[in-house]
Parts: sequence; structure tokens; C-alpha cells
Amino acid sequence: MSIGTTLASVFARDLDIGLNGEIDYSLGEEPGAELLEIHRSTGVIQTAKHLDRELMSLIRVHVYATDKGVPSMSSSAILEIILIDVNDNTPVFDQEFYNITIMENITIPSAIFQVKAVDKDSGQNGKVHYSIVASSANGFSIDYENGWIKLHQNLDSRPNPVILLVRAKDSGQPAQSSTVNCAIHIVDINDHAPHFVASQQELFVEENVPIGHEVTRVFAIDKDNGVNGLISYELEGDDGVNETFRIDRSTGTITTKDKLDRETKEKYLLRVKAEDGGDPPLSGTLLISIAVRDSNDNAPYFETDFYNITVPETETLGTPLITVKAVDRDSEQKMVYRIEQADRDIFSIIYSVDKGATLLLSKEISDSDNMIRVVIGAIDQGGLIGTCTIIITITDVNTAPVFLRHPFTIHILESVPVGTNVIQLKAEDHDRDLNAVLSYSIDNDQFAIKADTGLITVAEELDREKRSSYFLNITVTDHAVNPLTASTYLEIILDDANDNIPQFASESYTVYVSEDTPIGTSFAQVVAVDVDEGDNAIIDYYLVEEDSHHGTFKLDRSSGTLRVISKLDRETVSKYHLTVKAQDRGSPSLSSFCTVFVTVMDINDCAPEFEFAHYDLWIAENSPVGSTVGTIIARDRDEDDNARIQFRIFGGADAKLFDIETDLSQNGVVHILSRAIFDYEAKKNHFFLEIQASSGQLSSIAPVYVHVSDINDNKPQLRDFTVLYANHIHEPVKREIGTVPAFDPDHNATLEFSIEQNDVLVVDQSTGSISLKNVWKRYINVMYNICVSDGPSTVCAKCRLIYIPVDDSLMRDTVTLGLPNTRFEELLDYDRFERFTSAIALFDNWYSDDIWVFSVQTYEEYTNVSFIVSHANTIQRSERVESLIQNGLAKLSDIIGMKVLIHRDATCLNEPCPYFQMCRNTRKYLKITKSFKTDTFVMHSLDTVSSFQCECPTGFIRTIPGSDGIEELCDRRLDMCFTSPCQHGGICIPLENSYYCECPEQWTGKNCEKSIYVDNCVPDSCFSNSVCKLKNRTAECTHCRWQAHDTDLKCRLRSISFGEQGGYIALPVQITRIQWKLQFSIATVNFNGMLLFTGNLSSDFLEILLEDALVQGRFSLGHDIYKFAMPEWPENKVSDGNWHKITIDYYESKLVVSLDDCDTHIALKHSNFTGYRKCATEVTAELPEKFVM
Repeated sequence: MSIGTTLASVFARDLDIGLNGEIDYSLGEEPGAELLEIHRSTGVIQTAKHLDRELMSLIRVHVYATDKGVPSMSSSAILEIILIDVNDNTPVFDQEFYNITIMENITIPSAIFQVKAVDKDSGQNGKVHYSIVASSANGFSIDYENGWIKLHQNLDSRPNPVILLVRAKDSGQPAQSSTVNCAIHIVDINDHAPHFVASQQELFVEENVPIGHEVTRVFAIDKDNGVNGLISYELEGDDGVNETFRIDRSTGTITTKDKLDRETKEKYLLRVKAEDGGDPPLSGTLLISIAVRDSNDNAPYFETDFYNITVPETETLGTPLITVKAVDRDSEQKMVYRIEQADRDIFSIIYSVDKGATLLLSKEISDSDNMIRVVIGAIDQGGLIGTCTIIITITDVNTAPVFLRHPFTIHILESVPVGTNVIQLKAEDHDRDLNAVLSYSIDNDQFAIKADTGLITVAEELDREKRSSYFLNITVTDHAVNPLTASTYLEIILDDANDNIPQFASESYTVYVSEDTPIGTSFAQVVAVDVDEGDNAIIDYYLVEEDSHHGTFKLDRSSGTLRVISKLDRETVSKYHLTVKAQDRGSPSLSSFCTVFVTVMDINDCAPEFEFAHYDLWIAENSPVGSTVGTIIARDRDEDDNARIQFRIFGGADAKLFDIETDLSQNGVVHILSRAIFDYEAKKNHFFLEIQASSGQLSSIAPVYVHVSDINDNKPQLRDFTVLYANHIHEPVKREIGTVPAFDPDHNATLEFSIEQNDVLVVDQSTGSISLKNVWKRYINVMYNICVSDGPSTVCAKCRLIYIPVDDSLMRDTVTLGLPNTRFEELLDYDRFERFTSAIALFDNWYSDDIWVFSVQTYEEYTNVSFIVSHANTIQRSERVESLIQNGLAKLSDIIGMKVLIHRDATCLNEPCPYFQMCRNTRKYLKITKSFKTDTFVMHSLDTVSSFQCECPTGFIRTIPGSDGIEELCDRRLDMCFTSPCQHGGICIPLENSYYCECPEQWTGKNCEKSIYVDNCVPDSCFSNSVCKLKNRTAECTHCRWQAHDTDLKCRLRSISFGEQGGYIALPVQITRIQWKLQFSIATVNFNGMLLFTGNLSSDFLEILLEDALVQGRFSLGHDIYKFAMPEWPENKVSDGNWHKITIDYYESKLVVSLDDCDTHIALKHSNFTGYRKCATEVTAELPEKFVM
């Protein structure tokens, strides 16, 4: 029992009055008295410490009653407290671990060892029984009363050791238990000879494999252990085996020891011996036949490696140039010829087996071709290749050069210097060697031409006034023995040059302008002169853009007149430096610059400006009259007398309570003084007045709020609170996770914070900021005491820290609940949040700490709460959690006092996942966090959004199309029975993503691994609150609440009845588009009615009903709705009161509905010919293309 529990109450009577009649109670000092305490006045006796019957079963103590008289008088009584045993001790084994060794051939049955456990409790609480909880091998049992472990069947030494988990459980209610591990080591007997996995092998090996090539690997198995199971290999065989092959004694790998030659020996017969390490050893043999294959090891070759031929450049297309032929020393080789490499793609070949390959000219020879290299290859059937190279020399035919296209008239400036490039003329000659070498010449002295390049340059100074144009004749000649020439003409016209820059009348100008000058006013003009003529003498004026005048001034481009184009403000800019550019219209243009200094003259156009839009000033209560409340400063951006400021109290409801004092030493400074004594506790402690600052005719007004400050006379306020910090593991952790939600009614109170010593949290003494000492990657739920003090008073409360690390994989099992008409403040309360998590934990055998809330998101009057359930270090599937909550929404709403809805996203209803992939609703972290704070809760929340994920379920495999490996298809189904998982002769039936074992008698479990004969009742022995009892080592379920014909042997409900009111079965499962099977039986006399429904009408669903006694229905896989009905056949009428079995089987887009024991293949395909009853119907669903394999 807990400390403070009331055990008894004593009462003594004193007939005196006054202090003589007032009684104090106390306890004696006998052993056990320290475990108790007695109330001095009432005589109530309570526990002061925890009681332990095993340490003291009887407490005998004196109780004293003493009055307050002088001298005092007292009497005593003896109090006996007998402690009744509770089952608070677990059985303790005499060893922490048992090690036992037995021989493999031990006599069966045998009692091999005994375990013992002692329970300190008494009676039934201390009576111990034994059982085997788990065993790595069959054949062991334990005596329920004395703990002797017996062996009932022969053991193999593998596995070794055998591990038993033994439980000792007392007989208390509820019972206490403990477990111990027992290791049974089995000494092996060499009674198994090695045997090879394969009885014989026939192998082939190429004759050109290198030495050390692995030919094969043999493998033998010995069921013995240790040295008896250690296998070594050696070779035996005909002559040459050990010289040609070797075997690794440990691994059984057979490799070549020498080069193979099929022509020398084409077949080897090996005998491999496997011998164990027993004494004496046992062995087994294996015969291996190795045949050597011939290989293609000769490449084709030509009669010579190089051929030289000469071809004129004018050779006609299709002309055969040369024929070559290759030879292959291998037999029966048919060769293919091809051009392996060519300097120019102008050739082709034709070939025949007998004559070889002929090289043809397929395209014209280019003028630039001099010598061309062609490589021809011959390839045999084995892929070996031989090549030859043909060198083709091209001969030239001379033609005249030709000038390329060029302008016949060009312009140049008269001022260009001697040597200036004028133009380069080019000519082409497609001949070769000297026939293609060209030289240029000209017939004029003022210009020159380079003979080798055709570049024309100025040879003498030019003067347009003496001669304005020149007409030139240019000739080009090749260097052939009989040279050929070509000529062209060129006209050169001289243009005038712009060689004078504009000149300003002055390099700088200084002007003054008032800041109230109207926009558009001209205030200055600049002038420049250019002595050139025409466009070279026309001047344009510009303001340089880099100056700070932009948007203030504008310069007339033609006249050079400066104008104001925006309002001037001396207080913003008092001086401008403008750079003016004068530029002529020559090409290229010439320019010069001057500077204009503009000074803005001040006017009184600025009102005084206060430092702040309003002022909040503080004065301590009880301050004497004349105390300075605060200082106010104003500034005027004007100059000199225009900036002189005067102050006065302009108005305000409380102006009469205050006065002002202007600071004569500082312009623009005024002090506010009190004219009354203020009291914070008065009805009014906030006051208002207005201060006016004036400069000439301009003024400004500032509102002033005066607050009376309080003295420290209230305790701080702090309640028990929770700090919940959710963090995504890929985001950095903020060390500061919140602040202590403390409050002090005194505004001037200075709070100090402290926390008890711990390794997780630290609290800033001044600010109350709560920070993590370390960065954690695990779930934390701890509680500490935190205190806050304002000096005189200290208040403490409990702080619960919940630290939740999440990642994308955890968020796949997120459950989101919606709280309509609820704000986050209503949920984030210390007590209500605890009720919320505790209420969810009630849906299963969970604890409130298992509910990890990591996100709270609000939408006006709607709040979403996202969490995951982690029980026993296992994340619970969101589908299961949602199903449990859905069945208890009303109860959950009542417990927490809020309406609760399950928030589900509809994305997966549209089946976005292709092939066999399954859509799963999840949440996606937006990398956005939000903080919430109430009086008792501080939360760091993750913002998430509804999303989905396509998963390839168990039973299907992923393939990757193409070579880029971008998309995983999940388009192949696995037979989950391929590993033969069913034990003890069970029959495996493959399901969509699992399997089902039909077990023989005496065996049960998923894999038929459990015997129906047990020594203890296990948790899944009985259901529906029935009681499990053992009868002949078989679990029998008693007190089953169902009728015998409605249940199975484990008290699981297997049938249900509908009354006259009607009804139907609603299955809590979701059908899929891949494969499913549903089977149930009905007995009815009704002709019409609903039988079964599962799914959602807006997506996937199945509906089974009766119409005119025939089974009909409809189903959908999220797209079209398909209807089906049993054929009009007498045997298909089911409203006869008898039991009828209905089977619905969906596989590969086809739904088959059958009745009773029906051969669906015959009923659907051959009933019209055989007369077999039409007991089945089918319908095919058309799925979208993305689901088609």
C-alpha cells in the first residue's frame, strides 16, 4: 500500500476541561514503530514508509495518550498490526543460467536435469509451478510441480546447443513469474557419412581456359558436428587427372592445374572423395565427367598487309579499284568483308566467298584529297578479324583560279595612316601542289597588295581634296608550268573625318536656386562650340547618368538649358554636382564635359518632428510632486532660425496633472514633470496628455501615455506544465525548446528560474528559457521540478518533457484526428492532453506514453492532431489504429470532452499507383515548424500535409525497365509457397501477398509448427473472454458465450443471425484490384435482402444481395461498377432454409461467383454440353492501362 494509507484510529477520553482535557497522541519506540505515524490531535494512524511482510509480518507497538495539564498525565494501549501477504515477489531460480551436457545417443525417455525456483511470498503466492515457454528443438517436457526436465525423443546434434526458456510462476492472483535460459549441449557421435549434394556431374570446358580456371565446385554435407562434421576433399581418377586438375581440400573447388589440349585428350573422368574428421573417418564419392571443347583460335589474314594504288582525281564513280582476298586456317570458316576504317567515306566494297572483296569508288574525289588510307577487314564466324591497308594516291589536273565574291566599291577615311588595311581579296584554285599556289598583283602606286595573301593596304598618304576616288585592277596567277590567271576591279572612295571636339565656354558653372522653385522653371544654360561642319559640328547636350540628379533636373538636348522637373527639398539634398556632356554627331562622335554646381536655398517648410510617434513614460507610485516623468526630444530639419522649437502642453484628458520644463541649453529638448502624487492601486493608473512642438507657423503634436508602476507585492504564478518538442531527424535541433510559462501580477517583478539537477534540461536563470543539454535521437518522457522566484516568494511546479524524434518512415503510420469547433488552446492543456493520450491508449493494451503526438495544425475553428503509436518499441500500423478508434469515436469524444473525427485523405481512393503497387496514405513534412504556448503547455510542432506512397507489397517483386534504372515497376508476382513453409505435411495455399497452411491433425499455427498438445494455456488458446483449461494436454475453452453451432473450438464467432428487422454483414476489410477470395455460408427463407457489404461506395466496394432467391450483386475497383447474378437455375435458389456456401473469387481482373461445391470451370465453359448445373457466373473488370501487365 502507498505511504499515508490510514490503518486505524485510536481514541482516548479525558474528563478534565481546558488544557487538562486536550489530548496528544504518540507512538512508542518498539521495532516497527518507525513505519507508522499518528496524528497528534485525531489519533489517526497512517503508514510512514512502505510495508514489507517478508521483513516484518507483525507490528506490536504502544500508543500513548497524554493530556496538556501541568503536570501532564498519560495512559497507553498496545496496538497490533498483522500484515497480510500480497503477491509482490517473483519466483527466483537458484541459478541465473543452466548449462547441461548430454550424449547424442542418450536413452529415451530420460530425466536430464532439474530447475528450482523459490518465492518469498507465503501460501498460494509462494507456491511455484514450472513450464517451458519456448524451445529451439522438440521433444522436451517439464514436470509442472518439481521442475524436472525430461527428453522424450532422439536428438540430432544440430542445432547445438538446444536452448529452453523455462518459466516459474507462482499461484497468486495476479500471478508473478520469472524465466531462465537453459543450454543443453549435445555431444556428437560420428554416425553420418558425408554425402554429396549431386550424385554425378557432366561438365564441358573450353580448351583455351587459363591455368587456375575454376571448372566446378562440389559440396558434401555431414550431419555430424565438430570434427565429425568437418569435411575434406581429394581427387581420384584415371591417368593424368592429378596432373591436369586440382581440388581445394576445404572448399571443394576444382581448378585447372595445366593447359588443356583437346587434340591430346578430349575427356577426363574424376572421382572426388569427401572424408569427415571422425575416428575412424567416414567418406563418400562423386563421379565427374569433364569434356574439352574445341575453340576458334586462328584469325583470318591477307596475302600482304599493305597495297598501293594510284587514282586520278577525275576517276568515274563505280570504277573497281582493287580486289583483295583473306585466308583462315580454321576449317569451314565463312568470312565477311567490310571497310573497317577510311580517311574519306567515298568507297564501298562487294565480296564473294571465293573471289574476296573488291573496292569501288562510290563518291566523287575532293580537290583536297591527296592520299587516302582504307583498312579492309575479314571476319570469321567466331568473330576473329584480320585486316589489310590500301594506300590510294590521287593525281592532279590543272584549272584556272577564281576570285571569291567581294564588294566592288568601298569607302575609307582620308585620315587613315600609311599601312592601313583596306580590304583582303581571296581567290580559289582547287588544284594541288604548285598548280594551287597563287600570287596577287595591282596596277596603282597609292595602294599595295601582298602577293601571297591578297591584302590591300594604303601605300602613300591620302588627300580627299586632291583625289576623291581610285579605280584598281587586281590580278591573281597560279604557279603551274603553263600558268593561268584571273582579274577583278575595285573602286575606293575617300570620306571626310571628324577631328575636332566641342569646346565649352567655361569648364564649370555655379548657380543658386530656391527649394520652392516651381517645377518646369529654367535656371541656367550651358553653351559649347564645334569648328567642324555638317553632322560633325551639330552638338547635343546630356546630363551624365551616374550623377545624383536623376529625376530632379532635365537638360534640353539642343539648347543646353537646365530645368527643375521635380520638387526640391533642401533638407533631403542641399547641393548637386551635375556633369554635362557636349557631343557632336560625327561618326565616331567626339565629346567634352563641364561641371554645374547647384546650391539649394532654404525656406521654412518643415514642421518639428518628434523622435517617436507616441511616448510611453513610467512613474513609480508615491513619487513626490515635481518628479521628472520623462524627456521628449523633437528636431527641425530646417536651418538657423527656421529650426528654433518651442513646446507647450496642447491637451489631453489628464493634462492638468503634468507640467513641462524646456531645456534652454539644448534646442528641442523638454522635460515632463508631475503635479500630483499617483497611486498604482487607484482606479486609474494610466494617463494621457499631448505635447506640441512649434517652429514658426508649423507644429507637430505627440501623444504621451504615462503609466504608474507597481511595487512587488504578489507571488509568481506557475502550474504544472508540459513541454512537447517534436523534431524531424534530418532537421537541426534547436537547443532552446521553449520558456517556462510563469506569470507575476507585479509588472516590475524580476523573476528567477531554477530546475532540479538532471542530465536532460537546463533552464536560464533570468529568462526562463528551457534548453536541451544534448541532441537526442530517441523518445524521451521525463518529469522534473521547476521553480520560479520573484525574491520574497518561490513557487514550484512539475515540468513534463516529451521529446519525439520522427522521420519519413515513421510518418507513414501517422493517424490524424480532427477536432471541429476546437482551438489549439483547448487541447494543449496539461490535464486535457493527458486525458487525450490516455483515452487513445485504452483502445488496446497501450500506455499513454505510447501515443507520440508530433503535429498540431489549426484551421480557424478546426484543429488537426497527428500522432503515431509506438508500443514495445514497435510502430503500430496506422490502418489498425484508425480501425480501433473508428469503433470507439463516441467513447473517445466523451472522455476528452471534444467531438473527434478521423481525418482521412481521399487520394488513395483514386488508386494512383500502377501495376501491383499499393497506395498508402501518409503525411509529408513541409520543413515548417510552429510553436504553441498556453498557461500549461509549450509545443514545438511539425507542419505536415496529406500525401501518399506507392509500396510494392510482400509477394511481388520489382523489375527495372531499360538500362537507365529510373522506374521500379513492381510488376511480377511471387508464389509465397516456393520456400515450402508448411511443416509436418501441411498443404501450402498461395495468397495475394502471403500464404495459408492447411495443417494435418494434431498440428496448428501459421506454419503448422505448433502441436495441439501443450503443457500450458497460451494467450491465443481461447477468445471472446472464454476460459482456457487443459484436458489431456489439449486446450479446452470453457464459459464460451456463443452457442456451440455458432463458434469454433477456440470460441471464435463463426456465424450470425438476422432477425425480422433485417440486417447485413459489414466487413472491415478493403478489397483490392489484384486478388482476393471471400467465402461464407447462409441459411434463409427470405427471397430478397442485403447479405454483405464491404468497402466504400465512392471507391472500391463489393455488395452481395438476394433478389428472387438468387444471389446477385455488384462491385467496383474505383472506376466502373460491374453487376453480376447467378443464372436462373432451380438449384441456384437459396431461400429453402438450408445452408448454402457462396464463394467470390477475384483474380486477374475476373470475378467468379459460385454456389455450394461447384466446379467453376465446367459450370462456366461446358455446362451446355455436359448438362452440369450452372452454379457459377463471372464478370471481367476493365482496369486502366497503368494497371495492365
